[in-house]
Amino acid sequence: MALSKFPNLREVDFSGNPFAEELADGLKMELLVEVIELRNLKLVGEEEVTEEDHNAAKETREERIKAKREAEEEAARAAAEAENAPAE
Repeated sequence: MALSKFPNLREVDFSGNPFAEELADGLKMELLVEVIELRNLKLVGEEEVTEEDHNAAKETREERIKAKREAEEEAARAAAEAENAPAE
């Protein structure tokens, strides 16, 4: 995400942007999860960003990375099994 180029960013406001409206109450967390480098961020719109928010975002990010890795490994196993299965 382009915002990662601005690690000292302290406030962002996406009011009126369609993606912000689509994410609604989840905007702050999604922003923190996707741009983990924004440790100095204090406000998203009018919502305060707390240390707990940063910690929750880090945990969520780690869970998503783990789930993605597991899904990729499972897909690779399934593909290998399909490739090695005897032809009928």
